[in-house]
Amino acid sequence: MMDMPQPVMFRAQGSVVMETITSGGYYGSFDIDDGIYFSRNALKGPQGGDMSALAARQLVWEAAYSEQFAYPPEYRPNCVRVYYAAGYHVDFAVYRLTGSIFGGRTIELASSYWKPSNPAAVTDWFREASLKSPGWGANRQLTRMVRYLKVWCQSRSAWQGYMPSGFALTKLVAECYRVYPERDDRALLHLVWALGERLEWDSTVKHPVMRDEYLYGPGRDAKARFLRDRIIEARVRLRPVFHSANRQDARSCWDSFFNEDYFRSRPTVSFI
Repeated sequence: MMDMPQPVMFRAQGSVVMETITSGGYYGSFDIDDGIYFSRNALKGPQGGDMSALAARQLVWEAAYSEQFAYPPEYRPNCVRVYYAAGYHVDFAVYRLTGSIFGGRTIELASSYWKPSNPAAVTDWFREASLKSPGWGANRQLTRMVRYLKVWCQSRSAWQGYMPSGFALTKLVAECYRVYPERDDRALLHLVWALGERLEWDSTVKHPVMRDEYLYGPGRDAKARFLRDRIIEARVRLRPVFHSANRQDARSCWDSFFNEDYFRSRPTVSFI
């Protein structure tokens, strides 16, 4: 492997550093996101030209491949995914760096082409947004709301592959969240209604830090529309919460929402 281009750094990103990672529930493994950064000068083809984005991902695939894995690494649109038998996978995003850390540095992601990116700015954006909610660190209410919605998205096997990415969901939650100190049930209930209204009005999702970039743009919003339709169905399940002061009824509604029996089976545990 020493004859291959060597990365200049590795950096955790995504739900791990934003502290919104979940276990994946019954229907999926939890994922870890890491960035692999190369100097642009290191990613050159045999004729000295810039290596394509696909070739850079192929490079990482080859480095990650091992016959010991039950499943080989998988090419994804924006990363190389490596599966582990312990029940998780690692997504390696591949970046190239141009310029100096002292100024003028650009970061590009190996996607279908080399496109501008700034994963550190995404983390900063979410941390700033979470500061508006009560709590501390991973226990801030906004961070919990993201985790609740991720668990809900993973709660039905038939939904897998149709729901938005965790990043897009995080962006939508940050848009629609409202503070309800010490009442996660009210915060989540408001969030479900606000998400439905937001997606009924507009199912596109803009990138939080990259100007003019969409996570789901016009004509490419099928996953956002799928989320909207499931949210509308969920509101039917949760509507009795508005009309009943009975704690057990509320527990049943939330269990129906999450496709679980968590609250009913643990009467002393609640977020209500």
